[in-house]
Amino acid sequence: MKLLRCAFLLSILASVLPAHAIPVTDTVVVGNQEWAQVKLFTNVSWKDINFQCPLGVCTSTSKVGVYSLEGWTWASALSVQELFNTYTGVPTSVGSSYGYRNSTWAPAFFGDFTPTRDSGWGAGYNADLEGWTATPVSDLGCVDCGRIGFMQMAPPATSYSFDSAGTSRIDDKANVSTLRGAYFVRDAELVPSPVPIPAAIWLFGSALLGLGVIKRKRA
Repeated sequence: MKLLRCAFLLSILASVLPAHAIPVTDTVVVGNQEWAQVKLFTNVSWKDINFQCPLGVCTSTSKVGVYSLEGWTWASALSVQELFNTYTGVPTSVGSSYGYRNSTWAPAFFGDFTPTRDSGWGAGYNADLEGWTATPVSDLGCVDCGRIGFMQMAPPATSYSFDSAGTSRIDDKANVSTLRGAYFVRDAELVPSPVPIPAAIWLFGSALLGLGVIKRKRA
């Protein structure tokens, strides 16, 4: 009887505990690095993320939205620039951008990464990805003072626009946008599989319940 009571109490505890942060599974592997989809972390400010991962350092308790950032690093502007350079093949430096009309690398990039703004890129029209990096804005030169870590694919039929990739700066660290996410990266081989706390409690409670039933049958 005591075991049954214990299982019941554990079940109640699991139901009132806050939902455990879930691991990031929507990712892209580029070389030996695994990148979380930037779009998962929209509608948060640089300050919000920096509170969880100060200057890029995430811990076992770091969480943005519903996602656990354990094992992840909030990427620096340099890391993001190097990611873009991998696609463009051009060694562009931090705080600047590279553009080319009707490129092959922009469609390749958006074949891997989900845009934060999408107007139907599959038909060759605007796709745009923007995200916060861990690098403080004071460390970046202002190129496009509205984005920080971005890649855009423009309509190929538009003569005055071109595909662009680069890191730049936004001045307001408290700025929140549904169109701006954040870049998180980890080594590709580091793929932890945490067990959610409520699920663990349910399993433990079920085991106790089973033991109680067996004990009663034996009695």
